Amino acid sequence: MSIGISTACFYPMETEKALLTLAENGIKTAEIFFNTDSELQNEFLRLLMDIKTRYDLKIAAVHPFTSICESYLFFSEYTRRFYDVLEYYKKYFNAANLLNSKIAVFHGGYKKHHLSEELYVDRLGRLIEEADRQGVILAHENVNLHACADPDFIKMLRMRMPGIRFVMDVKQAVRAGYKPKDISREMGEAIVHVHLSDHTAGESCLLPGKGDYDFYSLFECLRNFGYKGDCMVEVYKAAYRSNTELIESARYLDRIWSAYR
Repeated sequence: MSIGISTACFYPMETEKALLTLAENGIKTAEIFFNTDSELQNEFLRLLMDIKTRYDLKIAAVHPFTSICESYLFFSEYTRRFYDVLEYYKKYFNAANLLNSKIAVFHGGYKKHHLSEELYVDRLGRLIEEADRQGVILAHENVNLHACADPDFIKMLRMRMPGIRFVMDVKQAVRAGYKPKDISREMGEAIVHVHLSDHTAGESCLLPGKGDYDFYSLFECLRNFGYKGDCMVEVYKAAYRSNTELIESARYLDRIWSAYR
């Protein structure tokens, strides 16, 4: 396992500039958050691959810019749209393959989507099958206000879909009113990727080390599940004032994780 940083932390900086900034500051593991369709074209992906190769980076995961509307795209009653977007997501899986990444992050549907659990599982399963065909793991994240923020929904997915995989996000758990360790325990060994941030009673998204969250306890929990994936610092740009602060937050986490190696 390694500690890295998501390019999402730099938004609205262009994706390639964000990746280069991480590389030039000695970060060796990154998640790439794509921000528009043109970034999924092979010409642009070759630019990212050049940065990856030049700096010997590991791209742990890719994150779709369409995640904000996945409830509408995948889980509406308009079936034709589902099949069209199922085809579109092949672009993300192609990007993951070209960048030697094996994980694509998925937000899924809102809590108030209109589909039954059976249809949710069916459509999610079709997307997972398509990712599998291309050698990519689709990992469902516990995003606040979304169905998978609820531990009971996570439990249902694990029961109905033995091959389901998850992204555990600390800030999203906090914003949904749950303890990150409780969400982690519900996901268990199905966790393949982790988004890290810090928080206090009044702030839900801070740089690691700037709040009062017990990362030692979280890492202990992950270790007990035999977690082998990577952990990404993923915060909003308002959470820090300088790139130095952001980079140091990853190093702070790496020092904590070193205690469990």
